[in-house]
Amino acid sequence: MKVGLALGGGSARGMALIGVIDVLREEGIEIDCIAGTSIGALMGVGLASGRYEVFRDIAINMDLWKLIRLIDPSNPVEGLMETEKIVDYIVDRLEVERMEDLKIPYVAVCSDLRTGNEVHITKGPLRKALRASLSIPGLFTPVKYRDKLLVDGGIVNPIPVSALRELGADKVIAVDLNHYVLERDLVPRKKGGFIQAFQTGVLGKSPDIPHIFDLIMDALYLMERSISEMKLKEYPPDVIIRPRVGNISLFDYHRPERAVIKGREATLDRIEDIKALVKG
Repeated sequence: MKVGLALGGGSARGMALIGVIDVLREEGIEIDCIAGTSIGALMGVGLASGRYEVFRDIAINMDLWKLIRLIDPSNPVEGLMETEKIVDYIVDRLEVERMEDLKIPYVAVCSDLRTGNEVHITKGPLRKALRASLSIPGLFTPVKYRDKLLVDGGIVNPIPVSALRELGADKVIAVDLNHYVLERDLVPRKKGGFIQAFQTGVLGKSPDIPHIFDLIMDALYLMERSISEMKLKEYPPDVIIRPRVGNISLFDYHRPERAVIKGREATLDRIEDIKALVKG
């Protein structure tokens, strides 16, 4: 029996996936294949690479200014930022260049802006696949891949259960990061958060910051939640984990503790179901 892990998207809410993976490893749950969308694609590579402890250390110790240095302003016609530095920083340390060389079979899920189709990447350069799946439209620049123009896979498949079925998974554990998005606190934050630091450190200016990024992303994740509900009816997982991370913001990668705890809690809530699944 082949057990697959489907990791959904959700920007910094994806830090909860570390808590999910930690519990699965602690409980001895063997994962035979992995599919990831957006931040789930990045976290999935961390596990699939066979160097999860290295990846975990990178993610847990990402401070605010290191994160800012890894984000490049881009041509605003295509997107505000580039994902290249972030992906290079991680892949260089995982020491895997091609998807075929990952220790666990893996698929990155992307969306093709030219056709609206879902794209599953299982072979070729790992960096390009990750950049494509991470490219939130408007925020990050899209990635040209053969005859396609690829962006965040969450636009078409926020929780990639179907991609795992294509990899031959008999049983699927899925992680939904957007189920509790309506718990998001829309009260403007105090100054000193990531957005202000980004404008100061990268753009060289520090005005009063409206919450435009968070508002746009909340709208996107509400859309993705609706798509997820339809996709999960069509391709139901065997067990679904839903960390309560709705109130974690777009760029809170440098404050992972709360998300990791929520990921652990949600996984422990379902651990008996998961154990029964893998035994069956």
